[in-house]
Amino acid sequence: MDLNVEKYFAIMGDIVDSRKIEDRDELQKKFVNIINSINDKYSDDIASKFLITLGDSFQGLLKKSSNVLNIIDEIENSMFPSNLRFGIGFGEIKTSIDIEYSSLIDGPAYHNARFAIDDTKRVNSKKRDSSYILVKSEYTLLDNLMNSSLSLCNTIKSNWSEKQRAVIDLIIREGKTQEEAAVILGIKQPSVNERLKSSNIDIYRESFESINSAFALYLGDK
Repeated sequence: MDLNVEKYFAIMGDIVDSRKIEDRDELQKKFVNIINSINDKYSDDIASKFLITLGDSFQGLLKKSSNVLNIIDEIENSMFPSNLRFGIGFGEIKTSIDIEYSSLIDGPAYHNARFAIDDTKRVNSKKRDSSYILVKSEYTLLDNLMNSSLSLCNTIKSNWSEKQRAVIDLIIREGKTQEEAAVILGIKQPSVNERLKSSNIDIYRESFESINSAFALYLGDK
């Protein structure tokens, strides 16, 4: 890997079948809120702010690798039950970088992100009941490994029931204990534990963290 050239992660995404969603106004409000939240929360990672394009699409540029998947996960979770496609592109930027307007930026990082998100449409054309993520760079072997792991996470997550998601949101994302989650959901603690086990959340989290850490390899980080 050429460590002398500065490289970035471009993230692009769009909402699947957004025109079929009845309450488009509410959808748009949710979209704006999560994009604004991401720009605030991850400002130290961002080279160019995330920006909504065409109403149901977005893009942004990251200079760090540590939160690539965390950002996607937060967007996806906030937009649920709407499904999204995500393309992660890694590479150089050939234009000047505008912190406010990522749409003015161009280079291989964005070309790769566009290729990746277009590829999600091909890969997931027959299955539109879940979100999908692909990564693209000049490092084909690393891309293949990452995309296999991302596919595993997607498969596990796509099989979560509403009850399992409710438990996962409370315990994993909000930091509640199983006992606290049980009280909130009006069930007993063993039921909370069973929902967690049946969701394969341990395998998902292990894969998720491994993928997030592995993005550092693209930048040549130790």
